[in-house]
Amino acid sequence: MTYSAIGTLGSREYPYTCSQHALNELHITDHAEVFDSFDKAAQAVLDGVLPYFLVPAAYPDIAKFIQNDALTTVAMYIYPIPRLVFGSTGDIHDGNEYVCYFHPATRSLLPQIRERYPRSHFEFVEVGSNVEACIRHCESPSQSVVVTNELCADAFRVGVVIVLNNRVSMPWVMFGRSSETH
Repeated sequence: MTYSAIGTLGSREYPYTCSQHALNELHITDHAEVFDSFDKAAQAVLDGVLPYFLVPAAYPDIAKFIQNDALTTVAMYIYPIPRLVFGSTGDIHDGNEYVCYFHPATRSLLPQIRERYPRSHFEFVEVGSNVEACIRHCESPSQSVVVTNELCADAFRVGVVIVLNNRVSMPWVMFGRSSETH
């Protein structure tokens, strides 16, 4: 089935988020709309601007969409996300201090970094997307590192140091307005 329009987390300038990639690869719409947060995509649906939005099941705050009486689950899909990686545009040395930018959906992967670099100190900073993580890293490459997906790593020329996971089969949940709110 093809839907008229679907929103998700993404960027027109840097189309490398897992969500934007999945939405394009699923071929379920001819009109993909991108937002800088899932909350903004949800609000567009609640405001009647878009009929649907797509969220990965790994998104830590997905419950607020599931529990919202004004929204309903319309469909679910399984589609693999790109590999998630840890890296830098510069050298990483054990024992140094770094700011590590990451999207909250990747939080469970952070212990792997501490295991690989036990003498380093990391200040972990949540950002809104894998794209934003790469942008922030590139602003201060000698003092920072990044957790991102391989699409972003390639686009921003981030050297991969650790592959944190391999193409996880991700459940994707598509939401629309519930019939009670129409």
